[in-house]
Amino acid sequence: MKIQFKNDIVTVFESALYRTTSTVADLGDLVIVTDPNWLPAEVGTIRDHVNRIAGGRPVYLFITHSDYDHIIGCGAFQDTVVVASDALSTNNNKADILAEVLNFDHSFYITRDYPIKYPEVDIKIVKDGQSLRSDRPDLQFFLASGHTEDGAILLLRDQGIIIAGDYLSNIEFPFVYFHLDQYRSTLLKIKEIVLSNKSVRLLIPGHGDTAKSRAEIFERISKDLIYLDLLEMEAVTSKMPTDTANFIESYSSNPSLLAEHVKNVNNVKQMLRKDLSDI
Repeated sequence: MKIQFKNDIVTVFESALYRTTSTVADLGDLVIVTDPNWLPAEVGTIRDHVNRIAGGRPVYLFITHSDYDHIIGCGAFQDTVVVASDALSTNNNKADILAEVLNFDHSFYITRDYPIKYPEVDIKIVKDGQSLRSDRPDLQFFLASGHTEDGAILLLRDQGIIIAGDYLSNIEFPFVYFHLDQYRSTLLKIKEIVLSNKSVRLLIPGHGDTAKSRAEIFERISKDLIYLDLLEMEAVTSKMPTDTANFIESYSSNPSLLAEHVKNVNNVKQMLRKDLSDI
């Protein structure tokens, strides 16, 4: 499995599928694994790496959100403490998410040497700035809804690293599955976290390349906010702004992204109608 980025703290693994990342952070007294994925051999590589470095230390499994590609490898990490948002723990669509995993595996005749299971959350993230443990206040979680309802991100404060889940990818524009305004709020929250923590120099997205400077992180935030404005304009007017197609291509020339943009437009139209009906 490809190692996309590595330093003294984190190893960022990259799947062959959708350039999905999984991060292993070696933090001295503990190890944190984030979103192990996709294929069995890839998950096995991550598991072997964790077994090799852990040396009896506690291992925590952080799940950024409940999309099936981010929970697909959870069953390979049985002896870990699972950390995720409270909303992920209480998600009413657990059966549907597991069905997506099984459908993927069945489609490609994939078998795994670990059980397919929805994460059973041991530590539930219920507020911004929540610490992993009382003796590790530098490891802070923040709620991050918008892409999904149950997202969360992790700040390794002293190490200057943000593990961002499916936010701030350089190869995907925002996929708005849950709510447009909350997506904006999450981007602004990340901006505030970076502004408040001068040590932050590294941001690891769920898909694509690690951002390696503060300037690059701020650039991604600004770009995603512009996309959300263009998306809302199109959802309201039912007309694609003239520069949207070129803007989409600035993320990637992959033509499949246009279909994802159309899904975004339809999702936001439904959200806006619902918001108006709730007034």
